[in-house]
Amino acid sequence: MAKQLDNNHGFYYEFLNNSQKKTYDTLLTHMRQFETAFEIDAVSTADYLIANRAVLDDHPELWWADTPARYSFNIMGKVVKHQFLELKGNEKQITAAMAQAIQPVMEQSRKLDSDWKKALLFHDYIVQKTKFNTGRDTDGYLDQNISSVFMGGNSVCAGYARAFMLLCRSAGIECIYVSGPASKNGNNVRHAWNLAHIDGSWT
Repeated sequence: MAKQLDNNHGFYYEFLNNSQKKTYDTLLTHMRQFETAFEIDAVSTADYLIANRAVLDDHPELWWADTPARYSFNIMGKVVKHQFLELKGNEKQITAAMAQAIQPVMEQSRKLDSDWKKALLFHDYIVQKTKFNTGRDTDGYLDQNISSVFMGGNSVCAGYARAFMLLCRSAGIECIYVSGPASKNGNNVRHAWNLAHIDGSWT
C-alpha cells in the first residue's frame, strides 16, 4: 500500500556523488521558490549538468524548470550561477491551477483499497483527458512536461510519464521517470515511460 515518500530526494539523487548531491539540493531549494536566477556553490560543469538533470527527472512538479537556462562561471571555470531564460512569470499560478485540477482524481484515489487500482485510475485519467501531440507546443504548454497534460490536454510520452509519476507519488506510490531509446518502425527513437512500485514489485 501507499507509504510516506521522501519529497526531497528521488530515485536519481541516490546515484549522485557528494558534489552533485549538494548541487541538487541547492537547485531544488531555489527552484521550489520559483527563482529566476540564483547563485550556487562552485561546481564543475559536468556535476552541475548531472545534478540539474536529476532534479528535473525526480521532480515533475518543477515542470517550468525544464526550460532553457544559462549558467555562469567563475575565473576557475566552475559553475556559480543558474539563470532561466524563457520564463513567463506565470509559472507559480499555473502550478497552483494544476494542483487544483488534479484534486478530484486524487480524492477519488483515496477511496480505492490498493495501489494497483490507484495506478490504473491515474493511467486512465491521463489517457482519457490527453491527446497525443506531434508538435512541440500545445496551446502554450510544452509537451515535455506535466502542464501539457493537466492544462493543455495535448502531450507526448514525456508529458504522459511525468504526469503519471506526479499522481502516483502524490498518492504515496513509488514511481520513477525513465527515458531512453525505443524501436519504432525499425529505427531507434527517444522515448519516456515509468516504473512504479506496486504491490511489492516494480512494474
